[in-house]
Amino acid sequence: MPTLILPLPDGPPAEAWPWFLVDDTGHVLRHGDDAPAQLPPADRLVLVASPHAVTWLRTTLPAVAPKRWRTALPGLLEEQLLDDPDTLLLALPTGASAGSETWVACAALAPLQAAVNALEGAQRRVDAIAPSAWPTATDAPPQGHGVVRDGQTQVLWRDASGVSVLPLAGGFARARLGAQVAAAQWTAEPAAVAAVEQWLGHPVSVRPRPEWLTQALDAPWDLRQGDLAPRLRGVQVLQHWGHRLMQPAWRPLRWGVLALVAVQLVGLNALAWQQHRQEQARRQAAQAVMTQAFPGVPGGEVARLGPTLGALRAAAGVAGADDLEPLLAAAARHWPQGLGPVQALDFEAGRLTLAAPDWRDDLTPAFGQALAADGIQLQQDGSRLVLQAAGGLR
Repeated sequence: MPTLILPLPDGPPAEAWPWFLVDDTGHVLRHGDDAPAQLPPADRLVLVASPHAVTWLRTTLPAVAPKRWRTALPGLLEEQLLDDPDTLLLALPTGASAGSETWVACAALAPLQAAVNALEGAQRRVDAIAPSAWPTATDAPPQGHGVVRDGQTQVLWRDASGVSVLPLAGGFARARLGAQVAAAQWTAEPAAVAAVEQWLGHPVSVRPRPEWLTQALDAPWDLRQGDLAPRLRGVQVLQHWGHRLMQPAWRPLRWGVLALVAVQLVGLNALAWQQHRQEQARRQAAQAVMTQAFPGVPGGEVARLGPTLGALRAAAGVAGADDLEPLLAAAARHWPQGLGPVQALDFEAGRLTLAAPDWRDDLTPAFGQALAADGIQLQQDGSRLVLQAAGGLR
């Protein structure tokens, strides 16, 4: 999943932006210079602020709710700020805690806002704004990195007391760094290697600019907060989180969800297979009973069992649903109140016909519904009523 890194210039952005496309390991896949609308596609876009653009201020966070830290920062840093707080971006690191001393990244708001607007105006979402260098941990050695900017060799220095950009020419850098020079880890861009080695008196590791920029992907600070935090509405929220979930940091969660879905599908398939087997076993058991009870009837011709079962029931003296007794009992049970008696009745082939001269058409719906509850169907032909077990009428 490639990430597009855009180093921000110290001044206003040019029409063509330098970019570096890197993979998950930080290996540079491609690089170039293009306008925002022509930038290559990537899963993540990160702006990298130059060391000149970010000032590092130290403060202790108050013991209040984290959502109130942002309003408290201008007051906490009042004596250290050189500009109006409304024109500055003050960014806290990930994982900051109340009562602890922490570094606050301070940068001019307008240039960063202009860069974000230019990119998002070209439909390119800015996922993060990272500093290119930040203070080291108190127990980590200082680091010096040589670069060439505007034809001059400079040292990008960072240690536990902050970040500095020092000119290599003259004696200021040596006087400023003192004995720390010997204890530092040194690297340099190819163009600055010779000058830095001559200044130090020993070789340094070569670290090209793209490789040095990729360290920003691990920065504990994301400057896209406060006034630069994304403003999302409606479907943009879903698009934003969908985009975030596809980033490398969420890969374990994505794999976990896919594994869970796969396990659920396997479980459902296994359950369906087990239920299918059980249903087959029940059918086979029922078929075995039917075959044993009616050896002369093929297993698939269940409809042919009706006459056989009827004969067995009659031989045992048990009335069936289409015999006279159940039909006559149902008619008597549901006969309308106040209606005269039946003048004649006739029973033939499971059909009970009643002759009722006083019958009225408005009585038919209620009488039919009552009989239907007992599994009996009703047909009316004038004053003649025909009752038959459900499924028997045609």
